[in-house]
Amino acid sequence: MSRMPRSAILALSIALLVALSTPFWNWIPDDAYISFQYARSLAEGDGLVFNPGERVEGFSNLLWTLLLALAARLGVNIEIIARAASLIAAVLSVWLGLILIDRVTGRAQPANGNVTRGVLALSMIAWGTFFPLAFYATAGLETTFYLFLLMLGAVCHIEAIRRSEAVLHVAALSAFLAAALTRPEGIVFLVLNVTFTLAGRRRGGPTAPAIAAVAAIAVYAVVMIIKQQYYGDIVPNTYFAKPGASFHYLDPLARGLGHYPRRRLRR
Repeated sequence: MSRMPRSAILALSIALLVALSTPFWNWIPDDAYISFQYARSLAEGDGLVFNPGERVEGFSNLLWTLLLALAARLGVNIEIIARAASLIAAVLSVWLGLILIDRVTGRAQPANGNVTRGVLALSMIAWGTFFPLAFYATAGLETTFYLFLLMLGAVCHIEAIRRSEAVLHVAALSAFLAAALTRPEGIVFLVLNVTFTLAGRRRGGPTAPAIAAVAAIAVYAVVMIIKQQYYGDIVPNTYFAKPGASFHYLDPLARGLGHYPRRRLRR
């Protein structure tokens, strides 16, 4: 196994992923159809809504839904393109996993090529048989697309440091920005990467990544302002019913205290 070339290791890992995802090829969760409906409404001119005239953000995958709306506008079947894109993103995530693991194992065992290749092969087999990745590979959700963006950002960031190339820093920022626009929690990764990039600029690094970092935050802020104007909130409505960060969780407490008898409060 330690003598397997990297291309064979990658092919084996992808084959394992596809084989493990086979039982789920005919499964599409309800959440995917929610995004499909929003995308279809936008493509038909009704706006980014589930029901015409009701501005409720009942999805939490903005960029993914916009891409599906573009596909629908072009006349492509949303269900087919979503499932195909999910699978492609899953396969690309496996490839990016190879790069990440290769970097880690190469640094850990630089003098022993056989050990490094063996660790890489075992790690990629584990990655290719990672059940959640196979489970969502053809679900039509943004899950694998979001994973792909995060891993792409990580790979570009690592390569930018290794090669000292500003364009790779910009690529990392772009990937993390796309991830932040795909899932609300992606803002954490974008902020971390922006902070690192700006810190590098303070140490005398190139100017282009710093400009890209500021631009990424600006783009994200503009999108949030548009969402606030359109939906009345920057947090998806689904986050009010599921675990998430929102000040709206304090609303029931505030209303309850408002009905609490004043004389009891004085006591």
